[in-house]
Amino acid sequence: MFKRRLNLYYIGLILTSLLISGIIVSQVTVKRYKLQVEDELKTNASAASYFIEENTPENYNEFAVSFSNKLNSFLDEAHTIRVTIIRPDGVVIGDSVADIETMNNHRLRPELIDANRSGIGVSVRKSDTTNIEYMYLAEKLDNGNFIRLSVSLAYINSLTSAIYLYTLIALLISLAFAVLIGWKLSSFFVRPITKLSNHAKEISNGNFSHRITHEPKPNELSRLIDSFNKMTDELESSFSKTSNRNQELSTLLNTINEGIVAVGDNYKILFANKKIKSLPGFEFVESNGNVNLIKNSAVLNIIETTLISKSTVQKEIKCHNLMLSCFASYFELHDGCGVIVSLQDITRIKQLEKLRYEFVSNVTHELNTPLTSIKGFIETLKDGAINNKETAMKFLDIIDIESDRLSNLINDILTLSSIENETTSVVKENVNIKKVANDAMILLSNRIREKNIHVTNNLDESIFVSANSDRIKQLFINLIDNSIKYNKQSGSVNLYSVKNKDIVEIHIEDTGIGIDEKSLKRLFERFYRVDTGRSREMGGTGLGLSIVKHIALLYGGSVSVKSTPGEGSDFYITLPVL
Repeated sequence: MFKRRLNLYYIGLILTSLLISGIIVSQVTVKRYKLQVEDELKTNASAASYFIEENTPENYNEFAVSFSNKLNSFLDEAHTIRVTIIRPDGVVIGDSVADIETMNNHRLRPELIDANRSGIGVSVRKSDTTNIEYMYLAEKLDNGNFIRLSVSLAYINSLTSAIYLYTLIALLISLAFAVLIGWKLSSFFVRPITKLSNHAKEISNGNFSHRITHEPKPNELSRLIDSFNKMTDELESSFSKTSNRNQELSTLLNTINEGIVAVGDNYKILFANKKIKSLPGFEFVESNGNVNLIKNSAVLNIIETTLISKSTVQKEIKCHNLMLSCFASYFELHDGCGVIVSLQDITRIKQLEKLRYEFVSNVTHELNTPLTSIKGFIETLKDGAINNKETAMKFLDIIDIESDRLSNLINDILTLSSIENETTSVVKENVNIKKVANDAMILLSNRIREKNIHVTNNLDESIFVSANSDRIKQLFINLIDNSIKYNKQSGSVNLYSVKNKDIVEIHIEDTGIGIDEKSLKRLFERFYRVDTGRSREMGGTGLGLSIVKHIALLYGGSVSVKSTPGEGSDFYITLPVL
């Protein structure tokens, strides 16, 4: 664009100069030629005046023809002189070209008026007789007549046309040379400028590896290009260092498992890592077209407090279902101030604290009940009941039962703790679910016989799962034991499986007392009992189903239950199969 504009300016300047020169030359040439013609006409008019005054002609018309022929004998056809003699009243009495009888009165011709006034008159116009442009020169004679000489200006018009033609040819030739030379000159000057412009554009687009190639020459443009390349080297080095530092900082901040956001004093986001963007309620919205703002009111209040106090603020806030620990710190920059906010998700910690509190409370309660009972009977025995053999044996039997309860509770707590701390990296084996269920039924055979329960194992013997066989056996023992405890006398328990692609559903269905709907949601919680008194009476610890749930979760499965009060329950576990 710049090169084309430069060429146009250059060519326009050349053409304008040549055009003005051509016009001036043509005008000067025409003027000089007219002055020359006028001088010649004056000389000839003086000569004619002299002849007439010395020898007054009898016939002015013949004199005009004769004198014109003598003058024209030395001239070419383009420069022939016409001679006209006119009386003071304007009547033509002699003319070398036209018939005087047909000619108009010339009294009002400009050259005659001027000649009558000053002796000589000159005018240029088209002839009424020949319709050709002439220069007329009239001189007043002593006898009052006028002699007028005229010459055609057709030659000067052709000369002017020739000058214009030559000027046009010169313009075209000059144009060709101007285009060629202008292109060369513009290429010489514009190419480096274009390179510099393109280089600056590449730099502005972040391409710091771009360099300007050129042939080293001892001139200003070459030195300017070298300076640009050197400046680019320094910019690339500086930008690379800054970019690496920013990348390291960004990587570090994005790998931190805390949400971090830096906010300016206008609440514009200066930086936000990936973690904070993933927190619910921390979506960033646009304001005024391009300013990112936080829309979480709790965080905004903390930021505002920090900006006002210019100190550090720490607070726990609730956001949706999350508990967050918010730490805001004030900072100052050369062009303003801001706040860095660190947000840590402490939801899990709070939940664990709550679970720990509930667990400790439940364990304390569960342990306190048998211990209180044992301590009470021991004190009774000390007070003399030991001397009564029948009473002493009864109390010792109760102490034995309570000790078993206490032992079972501690064992279940240890089992649950072991399962929770266990990972899937523990050695696993291919476990046949039907065989393990049979083993569990053998261990519970005494209880089965006591209540005359009919237990049927209809599990598919071809199904294997990848797990620890002892854990799967514990799962079956807890579920079958519950189905026996809370079953009707002479009831039934049916074990069957449903395979769906790579998942198996293991069902333990009984004809027991069933579970009311309000208890189903909490059934697998630690220490939850549907009927507290009945559960303790049967020796339950309240941890059996919780152990089942954690075993299923350990191997990528789940546990659920369907139950109808008075009709029975259906516990089913889903596990991935081999």
